[in-house]
Amino acid sequence: MDWHWLIYTLLEELNRASEGHSCIMAAAVLLDVLRARGIKGAYPLTVKPRIFNPRFTERLNSEPFPHTPEQLSRWDADGCHLVGIGHGEGSSSQWPAHLVVVIPNALKGKDAVCDLTITQANVPDWNIVLGAVLVGVRESFVKGTEDFGVTINGCRIVYRAFPEDQSFKQTQIWKSRMKRDLIVKRVLKSL
Repeated sequence: MDWHWLIYTLLEELNRASEGHSCIMAAAVLLDVLRARGIKGAYPLTVKPRIFNPRFTERLNSEPFPHTPEQLSRWDADGCHLVGIGHGEGSSSQWPAHLVVVIPNALKGKDAVCDLTITQANVPDWNIVLGAVLVGVRESFVKGTEDFGVTINGCRIVYRAFPEDQSFKQTQIWKSRMKRDLIVKRVLKSL
């Protein structure tokens, strides 16, 4: 499987359908495309990522995480910023987590996580500029017993998995097939 071409094609079609920032739609489309291409074991995984900008990442390499309001204020004044996805309560129109896809044995026999919509955390003024993520992970991460981190463009992304959380299946965007099926059809035609 040419993962780069698949990701590029998926992102093009998701953006064309105005769904480029919907983690639920992106995961649903990716899963349908993988199944259509014979990859049956992929599955959705609920996560809650934290994204640290390059300055925050740099300081974390030499200092402990700031815990007091005073420490946080000093780090903020130094240009240290972070974005959390799915760490709030959510609302009737917003699911309070983030969805990625686990693809078994995708990268040199190692399970991989594909996050097509981490770009929703982009804040260029804070130097947080991310692209889609496809990265190998350990079983302990997908089981939810260990966080996983990856650095992209100087930003540290720390994912925490919640494998028991299947609440995304109750969202309208997951249940509705019409738009999803159209995107899948376009992706498959382009591959």
